[in-house]
Amino acid sequence: MESITIKILSQTFIQNNTLRFRPLLVLLLSVAFLQGCQNANQSITVNDIERTYITSVANLEATSATISDPISDPISESNKSPVDTVLLLHDYNSNGTSFFETTRISASIAKRPIRVIAPDALGAVFNDGSGLFTDADDVALLNALLDQYHDKDGKVVILGIGTGASMAIRFAQETTYSLHAVGLVAGYMFNKTPVDASPPANSIILYGNADPFAPLQAKQIALSETQMLSVPSVRKSVSDWSRWLSCSTSISGMVEGTLMQKSWIGCRRNSRFTEFTIRNFGHHWAMPNPAEQPNTNLYGPYLYRLNTTELMLNTFLGKVE
Repeated sequence: MESITIKILSQTFIQNNTLRFRPLLVLLLSVAFLQGCQNANQSITVNDIERTYITSVANLEATSATISDPISDPISESNKSPVDTVLLLHDYNSNGTSFFETTRISASIAKRPIRVIAPDALGAVFNDGSGLFTDADDVALLNALLDQYHDKDGKVVILGIGTGASMAIRFAQETTYSLHAVGLVAGYMFNKTPVDASPPANSIILYGNADPFAPLQAKQIALSETQMLSVPSVRKSVSDWSRWLSCSTSISGMVEGTLMQKSWIGCRRNSRFTEFTIRNFGHHWAMPNPAEQPNTNLYGPYLYRLNTTELMLNTFLGKVE
């Protein structure tokens, strides 16, 4: 009887003071939400090889409460959103933690019910089909991570840059998972797409027209004093991708003064494909306030402060205020 009385009194108090205490409740829920985020180093064994990665997911109960009305819509299993999985694939000679920080995706986790997984390549580069590194089965790695973490009711999104973008393309070609979206910065399609491969429902390819590692014209790139890589034109990758999607044509437009957009239409299975080109921009994951000072001597100019992460997630998963 005592516990029932206390519960009734508590409910009455909350209902009578909803407007008075709502700002404080929202603040407390936001603090709890941020504290609920996890960002931990993990390992998984794939084909007898230990692989490392980080994973970060928000406090899902706090996410549900923040999205819904914290007073009138209590947390329950029925009103929780499915958790979408976002795979982050880093560039040559980098790692998952570094790319996680570059994308500033923690801010996106604070607004969305998503789990982010950022694996580390073995050595310097993923096995993307370029022939740079072939000792690891990275398709098996990404499949294993999805097997372990992916919410079957959620969507799968892959974001990658450089060799990570090329790995995202290869994974899209070979995985049996149904991919909701692939977001690429300066990636290449090195392998022929299997006939039975299903394209992702949504895709973005973004590149700078002054990118030394994804040139507008095919060329040889020196990765080290002894290692050279022959890369095709990034436009060929766009053409190959649109051909896989069976897109019929494209419509060009200008988003802003230095950002050009091309929307491909008539793609099979109603797949949506958008190409973005940034003028006078190099090989970078563009962000308004970069986590580190960009190396413009090596990677080219960084003159445009686009939020690449939010551009892609807003397009793929919907805009969140």
